[in-house]
Amino acid sequence: MQVFQLLGASYSAREIAVPVLMATITTLVVFFPLTFMTGMGKHLFMPLAVSAAMALAASYVVSRTVSPNCAAPSGRRSFDGSPPFGCIERMSTLAFIGVA
Repeated sequence: MQVFQLLGASYSAREIAVPVLMATITTLVVFFPLTFMTGMGKHLFMPLAVSAAMALAASYVVSRTVSPNCAAPSGRRSFDGSPPFGCIERMSTLAFIGVA
């Protein structure tokens, strides 16, 4: 059963890879003209552009690696019929308990 969940997560991650990559690239392209700035503007806006580009790149890597692996067990049902309890459910349960 676990193999089918991993295959499903892998297939869905592969299916959305190109749209997520294109969205990341189009957002990164917005920051590219900041590399041609001169003077005080370059010193003010270049750190923002670099940090945003690094955050977007890290987000893309996480969306291709960590997210599918966390989502794979979320479709699992135990033998006694209780709801699934993967890492996403654990994180959301802890977040909501912390809020309440």
